[in-house]
Amino acid sequence: MNLFLFVSFLILCLAGVADTAYIFWRNKKSAQEPFICPLGHDCSVVTQSSWSNFLGIRNEILGMIFYLLMFVGSIFWFGFSSSVPLLSWLITAGLAVGVLFSIFLLGIQVFVLKNYCFYCLLSFLITLLLSIVGWFLIVPTLGGFGEIINSVVWISAWLPKIFLSLSFLLAVFLLYRFRKGKLSVSLGSVVKKISWAVVVFYVIFALFLTAVQYYLWFQDNLTKSFLETPAFISGQSASSGLGQWLFGGKLGYFLFYSWGRFWLGALLSLAAAFLWRLFLGVLKNHNERFFEEGDMEIGFLGALVCGWPNFLSFLVFTFILVVIFGFLRLILAGEKYTTLTWPFILSVLITLAGGYFWISSFGFGVLVV
Repeated sequence: MNLFLFVSFLILCLAGVADTAYIFWRNKKSAQEPFICPLGHDCSVVTQSSWSNFLGIRNEILGMIFYLLMFVGSIFWFGFSSSVPLLSWLITAGLAVGVLFSIFLLGIQVFVLKNYCFYCLLSFLITLLLSIVGWFLIVPTLGGFGEIINSVVWISAWLPKIFLSLSFLLAVFLLYRFRKGKLSVSLGSVVKKISWAVVVFYVIFALFLTAVQYYLWFQDNLTKSFLETPAFISGQSASSGLGQWLFGGKLGYFLFYSWGRFWLGALLSLAAAFLWRLFLGVLKNHNERFFEEGDMEIGFLGALVCGWPNFLSFLVFTFILVVIFGFLRLILAGEKYTTLTWPFILSVLITLAGGYFWISSFGFGVLVV
């Protein structure tokens, strides 16, 4: 037990409670005086916006509850973690939810409101630090090495699905608000920023998995040898050029393994999405009537979210649905062209729901990396 980390965890919890309580108190006073932060910025633009509550509960109240639960839970964990191991998992899950919700609120400030609240950013920083301290304090108590590996496997399998799905659903929700006239900013601009967040996620997640793989191999004397072995490609050494520079050195096998395991799929996903974006740009220049505002950005985001090789299934369903929607609009409304909004949205949902089933059905299994 690291007492310094434990005390730091408690202090961060109390700092979070103080910060969110202050936001709540100042919001109550905002009718009498502006909510000005130490940097001279009006925080009420954020704290009084339509995004300032979740399911009818103000975000700062949810924040206070989160920090108090982490504070009380960590005290119980300190005393009973050995007899009640479930506490470690509950706190870890709570921290994960807190970080994801904080990232969501940060995204709202940056991409939707295009404004910020100093105390909200401070809460985000506290939650991030709390999670980092919690990782080093609590994760080692979750179980043996095998259980840690299982946790990493679960994260690598599900975190991308959760993040990418939520990103697309957020874009669809913003599209709905835009069509209802409730979005005061450019839909295309907001969705474009969400798309770039997904691009950054691909890169950061590949880096994370690479670092975790190095850590796991370093923990065992047998696998540690993989960190000191050059790579061999098809029975031959990478003896020249870029291959020699990347894979011929001490970390060659590790880099080659990480490239095929973590980076190739991510880069193929990004390449396919950007080529699709280029195609949509050409199509829009040739015949703009297919597009409503935000359609090109929704299509690009959809390609990013589907990834490789699910992108190919996305293309198939997009083509099929464009034909179906076009036929229905011609029959029912006498219109010769259909826009791409709903074909894009439905294609992404169908692709994600079917997953590998569609890959196998369409014969794309050989392209899985």
